[in-house]
Amino acid sequence: MQLVVDKAGKYFRIQNTKLTGKRCYLDLNGKIPNNKIINGKIIGNSQAEYNQLTHFLFE
Repeated sequence: MQLVVDKAGKYFRIQNTKLTGKRCYLDLNGKIPNNKIINGKIIGNSQAEYNQLTHFLFE
């Protein structure tokens, strides 16, 4: 695990360094939020939704 900080953007992300590819960042529960369940069906999160779940703002 690694904490990735963007001071200019005032956010940080939690990266799982054992994973490769674009979606290797975790939510606050330690899970990769690639999918969501709607009406009992698994649907992939858009990039914007994924970013919202993996970017944590600070001041």
